[in-house]
Amino acid sequence: MVLSLSNIFLFLLITISLSLSFANIYNIVDYGAVGDGTTNDTNAMLEAIQEVKQAGSGTVYVPEGVYLMWPFKMVSHMTLYLQPNAIIIAPSGPENWPLGVLYFIYGQNLENVTVEGGGVIDGQGAPWWPLYQNETFQNLRPSLIVFDSTNNIILRDITLTNSALFHFAPDRCNNIEVVNVTITAPPDPISHNTDGIDPQTCTNVHIRDCYISTGDDNVAVKTNTTNVLVENCIFGNGHGATIGSIGEEADQFVYNVTFRNIIFVNTTNGARIKISQGATQALVQNITFENLRMENVQNSLVINTEYNGGIRKRNILEPAPFVDDVVFENIISNNSQYPVAFTCISEGPCTNIKMTNINFLNLPSNAPVDCQYVYGVQDNVNPNISCLSTYPSKTD
Repeated sequence: MVLSLSNIFLFLLITISLSLSFANIYNIVDYGAVGDGTTNDTNAMLEAIQEVKQAGSGTVYVPEGVYLMWPFKMVSHMTLYLQPNAIIIAPSGPENWPLGVLYFIYGQNLENVTVEGGGVIDGQGAPWWPLYQNETFQNLRPSLIVFDSTNNIILRDITLTNSALFHFAPDRCNNIEVVNVTITAPPDPISHNTDGIDPQTCTNVHIRDCYISTGDDNVAVKTNTTNVLVENCIFGNGHGATIGSIGEEADQFVYNVTFRNIIFVNTTNGARIKISQGATQALVQNITFENLRMENVQNSLVINTEYNGGIRKRNILEPAPFVDDVVFENIISNNSQYPVAFTCISEGPCTNIKMTNINFLNLPSNAPVDCQYVYGVQDNVNPNISCLSTYPSKTD
C-alpha cells in the first residue's frame, strides 16, 4: 500500500500528539499518594496538578485505590484520569469540610479540561443531607464538580456519586461534552437537591449515553443557557428532564434545548418546564422533548409558570414570563398519575405548544389534567386529552 503525503503527515501528527500526551502523565502515587481510603492524599494531587500547569498540559493519573482528598482545583489543558477501580472520596460531613468552600473539584477561567477514565468520584454527602432537612447549613452544601467561566469541558466514562449538593454544575461555560457518565444518589427526600447535571449560563452543551438517578433534577437546564442537547440517556429516581427553574431575577431565559431518546423509570416528573412564581421577563423558547419512554413517572408532561419556589411577587406593571414553541412528540408514558399539567397565567400565556404522537397507558380512571392559558395544537394524543386552545398564536 502506498501512503499519500497527506496520510503520512496525518500519521506523523498523531504520533507526535500521542508521544507528547504520554510524556505528560503524572501518577499521583509518584507524588506520595497512598490510596488506602484514610490517608489524606491531597498534597500528591496538588503536586501532580502543579506539574501539569508548569508543563502547559498533561494528565493527572489516578491508579486503582481509594484516595481521600480535600477540595482541589484543576488547571487549563488538564486531564484528570481515574483508572477503573480508582475512587476519589471527599471528606465526610461539614465538620471535616473547609469553611466557605462550595465545591470538591473546581476550575475557573480555564480552557480544555477533561475528567475521564472509568473511576469514581464520591462526595460522601450523606452527613450533609439531614442537615438540609433540618434547615441547618442550608445553601452551604458543596457541589461535587463545579466549573466557572471555562471553555471546552469533557466528562467521560466516569461515575459521580453521593454529592452533598449538585453533582456537576457548570456556570458561564461554553462547549461541554458529558458522555457515558453515571450519576447516582439516593432518592428524594433522603438526598434532596442532589441534581445530576445543572448547566447555568452555558452554551453548547451535549449530554449523551448517561445514567442518572438522584434526589432531585436528573438534568436541569438553568438560567441563561442555550443550545443544549440531551440524548440517549436513562433517568432513574429524580425529578426528570427539567428546564429551570428560571425567573428569580429579571430577564432570564432558556432556549434551543432538546431532550430526545430518554428512558424515564420511577422519576417524579418526565418532561418539565418551571418558571418561578413572580418571574419578570423570563423567556423559555424553542424547547423539544421527543422520543421519550416513561415508566411509573408521576407527572408526565409539566409546564408551570407559577412554580412555588418563587421568592417574589411580580408587580402588575412588570412583563410576565413567556413560554413559546415547545414540542412534545413521540412519547409513551405508562402508569402515570398526572399525564398533563400545563399551568400558565393569563398575562403570560404559553403559546405554540405542540403535542404529537403521545400515548398515556394505564392511566387512573380519574387522572387529573390541568391546562390553564396554554395554546397550540395536538395530534394523535391517546387517550384524547383536550388541553390546548388554538388562540393566540405567533401569527395573530
